[in-house]
Amino acid sequence: MLNIVTLLWHANALSRDFSCCYDESWVMKLFDGFARNLTRPHRFVLFTDRRRDLGGRDVLQILIDSAPPAYGACIEPYRLDEPMILVGLDTVVTGNIDHLADYCLNSNTIALPRDPFHSTTVCNGVALVPAGQRKVYETWSGENDMDWMRAQPHKVIDILFPGHVVSFKGDAKHHGLRDARIVYFHGHEKPHELPDVEWIETHWRVEGETVASEIPAGFVSSEIQQIQALPNTSDEILFRHIEINSRRPLPWLKGNPAHTGIAVLVGGGPSLKSHVPFIKGHSDARHTVFALNNAARFLNERGVTADYQVIIDPRPENLEFVRTFSAHRYILASQCHPSLFEHLAFRDVDVLHTASDGLVDHIPPGTTADLIGGGTTSGLVAISMAYALGYREIHLYGYDSSDADDGQAHAYPQDENDPEKRRIKVICAGRHFRSSYAMYVQAQKFEKLARLLADADAILFVHGDGLLPTIAHEMSKGESNGLQAG
Repeated sequence: MLNIVTLLWHANALSRDFSCCYDESWVMKLFDGFARNLTRPHRFVLFTDRRRDLGGRDVLQILIDSAPPAYGACIEPYRLDEPMILVGLDTVVTGNIDHLADYCLNSNTIALPRDPFHSTTVCNGVALVPAGQRKVYETWSGENDMDWMRAQPHKVIDILFPGHVVSFKGDAKHHGLRDARIVYFHGHEKPHELPDVEWIETHWRVEGETVASEIPAGFVSSEIQQIQALPNTSDEILFRHIEINSRRPLPWLKGNPAHTGIAVLVGGGPSLKSHVPFIKGHSDARHTVFALNNAARFLNERGVTADYQVIIDPRPENLEFVRTFSAHRYILASQCHPSLFEHLAFRDVDVLHTASDGLVDHIPPGTTADLIGGGTTSGLVAISMAYALGYREIHLYGYDSSDADDGQAHAYPQDENDPEKRRIKVICAGRHFRSSYAMYVQAQKFEKLARLLADADAILFVHGDGLLPTIAHEMSKGESNGLQAG
């Protein structure tokens, strides 16, 4: 049977600083990553300095011989003398690897990846190991593990399976995931330090859970119910939308220098219902009101017409958000469904290009676009958009990122698809919240974005109640400026 093998030991005086972050959660994420992407029968083996609690996973735990363990312990798995895929804990499995397993089961020569920075040699970031390799362990006498593996007869994975096993630092960081099936990390820049790399968030996770250790402002996760970090539209469809909409004779959103205007961003969270009078006050004071999605209709029905309705989401059902022409002008992402643009053909529309991987390859040749980043939700992109447009005072309403006490997710009725209906229960600052996965991620990533904008001389005012405003409140306790919550 094939073995999937990794190692974990408590950091000691022989450990480098970038190796001091590992614990049982890394083993569980690796176990679940292989389980999602390998259909061949296999067992998971952990070489460890002591028995570990791995959340009930079926893991064969073998004690490391050396004490204290050092990097040379990476040679010990070869004493199994069985087919194995040997990886470090800082490895992310991103696609089906049955063919890599078949190599281990049917070959007789170890395969190693080409060193990402020294193309004339190999490294041991990942090893595809056939049976009968115990001699690698038996003849080893303490040599550096990398040098020892380079001295063994081997083939090069990059030649056998081009682009399927890649270094993050040497490849995926610069070129994206492409067709990689395994991404291995080395040195600094580990998966937990890269919260804005979306494919890591998708593939480096405990099945059905999110990562409690990465939750800001004292979060603790619990009762997380089958959450899937999947996009709501395929890349193929997104790029088709971008190609179509980028060729329309419409102005593209461009950045502006900083000015004294005030931006008011209105999301659809439940607390919006109690803040309409405040938003009307902003509107009467000639502050610029940007209403996200169906919040524009909600405000319009209550006597407030937003200056802009902003829609980022690419799904066709969002056409309902613009049917009633509830704003003076419109900002649509180029990835939005073309039907929205067609419905607004005789209205003032600006096209926003998000900072999505691959977008620039799908706009007309010879054109340039100001790309708006910020995150994975409309709310986060809108914050970055307001800053790019020159606003340095930005008010947020309806940015709850959690359900109301009565279970309502929005200030108005809105259908949710099955993934959106699933909920995470979280704790922040001693308060309990229920949130969809997308809104949880929005709240999680808000902290970093808020700090970046504060460092860039913006002031965010977060109004209302909910998960994200609670985070903002906790952050404001330690901030001299840049963020106010209330």
